[in-house]
Amino acid sequence: MVNLRAFENSSKFGYLFFIEYNGTKFESFDENSGKRSVKGDFIKTMNELGITWAKGVQQASRTDSEVSASENILYFSSNYKGDISKIVIEFNKLNRFLKIKKVEKTFPELVIPDYVEAREYHYEIPEKYKNLDIKLIKERCSELSGTYDVSGFTDKKGLKLQEHIREVNITAEEKRLIFKGNSFMPKQVRYMSGYILSGEKRLLAGKYLTLKKI
Repeated sequence: MVNLRAFENSSKFGYLFFIEYNGTKFESFDENSGKRSVKGDFIKTMNELGITWAKGVQQASRTDSEVSASENILYFSSNYKGDISKIVIEFNKLNRFLKIKKVEKTFPELVIPDYVEAREYHYEIPEKYKNLDIKLIKERCSELSGTYDVSGFTDKKGLKLQEHIREVNITAEEKRLIFKGNSFMPKQVRYMSGYILSGEKRLLAGKYLTLKKI
């Protein structure tokens, strides 16, 4: 439980919105002119409800195009003094493709990505790969697990990032690959899934990937 006693008389609080969404209903995560985006939908609906904030909306994790989330987090600081739970109810009535599962009040002016300890992704194995030898899949999962430079499994955008060393642990179940790590580079999970399932560094479709937990 966050102790907010010192901020009881503050004019501003931070709000954590735990969201879920079907990535195939969006063209991107970040706002993109002319395209439907996760963050754009969130901002549009909040504006319709009359909610204002400072310094924009932050996310715990960006997701690739078509990638879904069972749990992601959006955050902003606001001087809103009403019942935020009522805003959540109205938000979920207005928005068909993006749902707020819960909201928590916290400190204002946080940098949310700095507080994320780990992320968990699930890649549902496409039908064409379901007859593969599970022993071979597990061997490749073990091969790619560890802490190392993962830049061989990203795109040009990812290569421009300063930090290429990432920690990842990959396991396999009958119908899915499970990725756990502190952070991931753009398209990393999809490229790694391609290697695990095909033996090649192949970018697999985003529609099979879900951010399960922050």
